Amino acid sequence: MLSPVHLRAYKSSSDDYHIAWIRRGTLNSDNWEGSDIPFDTQDEKYNIRILDLGNSIRREITTTSQNFLYTKLMLIADFGSNDADFCVVASQLNNSGDPGSPRKLKISKLK
Repeated sequence: MLSPVHLRAYKSSSDDYHIAWIRRGTLNSDNWEGSDIPFDTQDEKYNIRILDLGNSIRREITTTSQNFLYTKLMLIADFGSNDADFCVVASQLNNSGDPGSPRKLKISKLK
């Protein structure tokens, strides 16, 4: 299973982090027409981990969409403040629920 690509984040005016990515595929995924590629798996699922800079897991969720809202309240619960630096790790899950290669993004006090 391939890793998601174009993992990105932005911080909203309400101090929530909007995190998004694009899924990848291996079957019939060489489409240059700009349309979405077919699914390699029965269900679209992703494992998202929020890590501190020492790589300790602070939060882990499974989602079925290509985005995740990491709210200010979640950040405070996980780190004790809303201005912590952290990492997001996103992995696509296969039909057995096993994660593919991870994609990691360090987030440093985005404006």
